[in-house]
Amino acid sequence: MTDDLKIGDVVMLKSGGPKMTVSDKEDNDVFCIWFDGDQKKRDTFPKDTVVIFKEPDYSKGGLNRR
Repeated sequence: MTDDLKIGDVVMLKSGGPKMTVSDKEDNDVFCIWFDGDQKKRDTFPKDTVVIFKEPDYSKGGLNRR
């Protein structure tokens, strides 16, 4: 699933947290940026710790992640 991540994809940590945008990839690392209020944050995460974010589909009763 995370093998097909592309720059610009919106992801989140498997454990939860803010929506983040993939800004770069290198080997097994995903470089992400996101905002905390008006502050831009950035960090690097192992690709196996993130999932592609999909907007909640409330008609199905919750989050719908692939």
